[in-house]
Amino acid sequence: MEFEVLNWDALLKQVEELGRNVNRAENAAIKAGAEVALPVMKQEVPRSGISSADYKHMVDDIQISRVKNVDGVKMVEVGPSDGKGGTRWRAHFLINGTKFMPPNDFILRTAQRTKGQIQLAMLQELHKKVMGWL
Repeated sequence: MEFEVLNWDALLKQVEELGRNVNRAENAAIKAGAEVALPVMKQEVPRSGISSADYKHMVDDIQISRVKNVDGVKMVEVGPSDGKGGTRWRAHFLINGTKFMPPNDFILRTAQRTKGQIQLAMLQELHKKVMGWL
C-alpha cells in the first residue's frame, strides 16, 4: 500500500496546532481541578483571631499558581502565596503544630475532601475541549 501526501506543509501545521491544543486542554483541565480545591481549602484553613489592618490572614491568601512543569509533570499549587507579603511561611506552623498548638493539616484535609471532585472536573474540562475539536 502506498500513498502520497500532496500538501505536506499543511499537514505539519495541523499536527503542530493539534499539539498546541492538547497542551492548552491539559492546562485548562489542571486549572479546573484546582478551582475545585480552592474554596474547600479556604474552608479548611483556620482564621486567626488577630484583627489588624496590617495583618494578612492565610485564608485571604489562598491562591492557584500558574501551571508548572516539574520533572515532566504538569501541576499547579493551591495554597498560601509565597514571596513578599505571602503567608506560605506560616503554613508549616499550622500543618506541623507547635508546642502551643496541635497540628492542623488543612492541605491534607482539602486533598481528601476533593480528590474525586478534582478528577471529575479535570475529565469534564478535557471532554469539553476535545469535543470542541471535533
